[in-house]
This record gives sequence, structure tokens and C-alpha cells, in this order.
Amino acid sequence: MKKLTQNKTFQAIFLFSLTAIVLFFLLKDNFNSVMNELLHMNLWWILVTGIFIFIYWVFKAIGNYILIRQIKPDFPLKECIKISLIAQFFNIITPFAAGGHPAQIHMLKKNDISMSQSTNITIQNFIVYQIAMVMIEGTGLIIALYHNLFGSNYLMLYMSYGGLILDFFIIFMLLILAFSKKTKYVIIKISITALTKLKFVKNKDETLENWNQKIGRFHKGAIELFKNKIEFGKAILANLVAIIIFYLTPLTLLYATGNYFNFSAFESIYIVACISMAADLVPTPGQLGGIEYGFTALFGKFVPSATLSAIIIAWRFLSYYLTLIIGGIALNIRKKTKNVIE
Repeated sequence: MKKLTQNKTFQAIFLFSLTAIVLFFLLKDNFNSVMNELLHMNLWWILVTGIFIFIYWVFKAIGNYILIRQIKPDFPLKECIKISLIAQFFNIITPFAAGGHPAQIHMLKKNDISMSQSTNITIQNFIVYQIAMVMIEGTGLIIALYHNLFGSNYLMLYMSYGGLILDFFIIFMLLILAFSKKTKYVIIKISITALTKLKFVKNKDETLENWNQKIGRFHKGAIELFKNKIEFGKAILANLVAIIIFYLTPLTLLYATGNYFNFSAFESIYIVACISMAADLVPTPGQLGGIEYGFTALFGKFVPSATLSAIIIAWRFLSYYLTLIIGGIALNIRKKTKNVIE
């Protein structure tokens, strides 16, 4: 955790600098109109948005809880929610959400679960989340293409394709690494050898051994996950519910403006799925800039500029910065540790 937190000042400055840039572009042309839209949003619909985000946190935690209780049956759900918030905190402040998994492993270890078991749980959770995400994104893209959502915006179309291909590739690689022992070791050896020649790796043998151990733990975790098909299915279902609920939050903010009640939940889900796919290619913390571009490109076809800017600002605060605040609070809640389960 020390490695994750030692650069948090720089990460915070970088994150808020990006935020300032994004806010500038959202507000520069119609500041007064955007502020007027924000100030006149219906508070009840904003509250509903907040409740949906809380439900999203809970169902993501339930997905993790289903996996954790296979190892530690008495593990409390509230602790899973805390871990989920902390992982999300580090996902937000790191590019490509790279910090969430190490943070989750650390927090599980602090909750008396061994490093190997914590790593396996985190790997399993990543697999089920990726599967749920690809299921929704793939369906969303098919529906979007059917309704000609992208029109002539080829950049958004290709970014969505690219994001979906990336997610499919991640799933494909996960399956190869999970079930093909020979292939996974060949991939690691080729990769480490190439990185050594490029001077990115200094000690080839040590690095190779380290990665072989990591891949071995990954293989074990994946095999354990696929053996228990019922729990595997439950974990995917929990993540599906979480993602769908989260994709409804722009809809509730549209309703908060007092208009767009003809906009359906179905439309919100497949549009946000496409935005999520495109934003997968953006390496900034919290996908800053990518999400905003996606909203402008797709929701902008139906919603005026000032209203859309207000919705983006409200959505960004509720879905990301509120999580950042609460995740930061959860991170600082201390818990005594007991004997670690081996």
C-alpha cells in the first residue's frame, strides 16, 4: 500500500488539473446557462442518482463477497463494501485503473486472508467483472449500430470498436493464461526476453521467475473460479446488475433537468455502454476527457449543449468524486488484524 500512496499528492494534483481543463471546455461557451441548469436540477432525482450509485457499490461488493466467502464464510458484507470503495478510489487516481487490484489484495490481506488467497480472489473478481462488462458492451454496441447511434461520427465509432476489442482481448488472454500452461509460459518468456533486449528489464532470470510465480497463482485462481459454476454465475450476475444500475445514472440526471422523460432506461444503458467502451482507450485517471467526449458525442445528439454540460458535471461529481471522497474516508478507517488464514 505504501507504493500506492507515496505518490498520491502528485496523482491528486494531476487529477484535479485534468478536471480543471475538462471544466474549462464544458463551461467556456455558456457558463451562465450551465450554472443555471445545475442550480435548477430536481434534488429528488439527484438523490435517486446517488442511491443508484450506492446500489452500484453494493452489488460490486456482493460480487466480491460471493468469491471471498468461498475462502472465509464469515467475512462481513460491509467489509466487502469498504474494500470495493477503496479499490475504486485507487482505480480513479491511477491511469487505466491500475491501482485498484493491488489495493484490494492489500486490504484482503489486512482482513486476515493470506497473500496467495487475496491474489486469487482479486483475479477471480477481475475475471467475472470483465465477462459482465463485455456482455453488456457487446450487446450495447450491436443495439447502437442497429439504431445508427454514431451517424457520421467515425471517431466515436472506432473508439467504441477499439474499446470492445481491447476488452475481448483481455478476456481472451485471461482464458489462455488460465487454461493453457504451455502457452502462458511461452508468452511470458517471449515478453521478458523482448523487454530485456529493450533494456526495460535488467535481471531476466529473476523477472522471469517472478512472473512465472504470478502466472501460477493466476492459473490456480482461475481454475478454482471455473470449478464452482454456481458461484461463478452468481458473481457475474451481481456485476451485471451493478453495471446496469450505474449505466442508468445519466438517465436520472436527464430527468433531474425536468425534461427528457421520453428517454428510456434501455436507451441510457446502450448509449453509456458505448461511451464506456470508447473511454477504455483513454489512459487518464478516471478516464477524464474520454467520458466527457463520449457524452458530448452521443447524448449531444439529443440534449442541448448547456443542459448536457450540466449533466456531465453533476454525473462526474456523483459517480467519481463522491466515490473518491468516500473511498478516501474508507481508506483511513483502521481495523485490527488477526491471524492470517493460510
